[in-house]
Amino acid sequence: MNTNTESRAQVIHILLGAMVLIGLFFRLVDLGAQSLWIDEGFSINAAQAIIAHGYPMLDSGKIYTSSPLNAYGIAGAIQVLGFDPFNPWTARLPSAVFGIGVIALMYFFALRIFQNKYFALLAATLIAFSYWEIDWSRQARGYIELQFFMLLALWQFWKWLEYYTLKNLAASALAYAAAYASHGIAVIFAPAFAVTFLAHYILNPQQKIKAYQLVIGTGSIALLGAIIIAPKLWGSTLYDFSASYIRFLFGDLRIITLVGIVGIILGIFDKKHFWPVIFLAIFLLFPLVVVMFYASTTQLRYLFPMFPFLTILALYAISRATDLVFNMLRFNEARNSSNTLFVWSIIVVVAMLMFWGQLVFRPQNFYQSEFDSPRPDFKAAYALIAEQKQATDIVISPYAHLTKIYLGEKGMWLPISLTGKQSELKKTIIDGKIDYYVGAPIVENTEHLQSIIEQQNGYMIIDGMAKIRLGAQAFIIANHPNVTEIFHSGSARLNQIWVYKF
Repeated sequence: MNTNTESRAQVIHILLGAMVLIGLFFRLVDLGAQSLWIDEGFSINAAQAIIAHGYPMLDSGKIYTSSPLNAYGIAGAIQVLGFDPFNPWTARLPSAVFGIGVIALMYFFALRIFQNKYFALLAATLIAFSYWEIDWSRQARGYIELQFFMLLALWQFWKWLEYYTLKNLAASALAYAAAYASHGIAVIFAPAFAVTFLAHYILNPQQKIKAYQLVIGTGSIALLGAIIIAPKLWGSTLYDFSASYIRFLFGDLRIITLVGIVGIILGIFDKKHFWPVIFLAIFLLFPLVVVMFYASTTQLRYLFPMFPFLTILALYAISRATDLVFNMLRFNEARNSSNTLFVWSIIVVVAMLMFWGQLVFRPQNFYQSEFDSPRPDFKAAYALIAEQKQATDIVISPYAHLTKIYLGEKGMWLPISLTGKQSELKKTIIDGKIDYYVGAPIVENTEHLQSIIEQQNGYMIIDGMAKIRLGAQAFIIANHPNVTEIFHSGSARLNQIWVYKF
């Protein structure tokens, strides 16, 4: 390696370190400022159960099995650093740490598959400043952990496909297991591993593979087929929420999605980068199909773990198109360090313009996630109740777990389905009397609600989503003569929240 090459490598590593530090700043500043939202409450409630019992046994007596790695990470942070629900930065700290890890891992993953430090640095930079990435790095949920471990799994899986080294396969499997333990949605990537393995085996017949590795690979494919495909053949419902996901991809992420598609097309005709592009395309498109047709509800955040792959494909399209243009102009006939930097300066400018709507250059203390992600100000609502509440007052909420987190008591639960499906609601009611998460007694029906309002004193918290799904009960709350609205916040449909006194 000559002196100029070493110098450029050092500069790139310095810039990568700068991106990590900038990403750290954006993810940590005012980390506890934004109110907890509904799903964060589930994770924190599970973490508090872990601290109390050593494992996530909820107050209802049920065991919380979702996202165990995320719950234990939050529990560890709370145990060491304490917890204030009105400034919950400690519960969000693990996500912020993994968010920083994603920036660094994005660099090494992109470098491995495209063998270009400039490309890898720009990919990491886009992630460092991404609104979506920063948002999910500031929440007490497992999505950013899932993304981190999926990147790690793919990095090691790529290395295994290169050399068929058992340690890389084991590392990939462990990383994928960690991704699944961070959030169960990791299952959507399972078919992509199988398809990638088959594609690589077909495209590289000259590459030898040991018999036991072939058996493991084909056996895994058969198992994944049984887990993912067979239930649909046995009569399970095909939900098809593809329209919602397509609207998001060609709406909020329109430019990035279109450029990513161009990247896949260009990659098909690029001998040097054909396999890296196909590798990424498989891990983008197959999980996307699974989500669109197998998920029982629309959750746009299910697409978040795929965002790094879409980002790399879009960046590849920009760099490849730039190279093609300059090749046409015969610019590359006298390739040297100066015109290489010039070309990459052009790529950086174009990439920034393409990703502009997704980038953040000034820290914020409020981030609004994807469409239909409620972000009401529970913090202000519960702070008001904590200030005014008398010892005999009861608190009624559709989110009893948040009542426990903010006020230290269960209150009463006003049942709603978080997915809008009655079948899901039934799963959260234990013995027809208490809720699943904190064991709060339920408000059984409209007559029970009216009797509580007329015979007791207290407060009710209703957010925009609950108001839509409560129906007749919401009408009673808003119009009963014993009920007074004392707080309202938010203008967006799902970000609104009301506090009522009765």
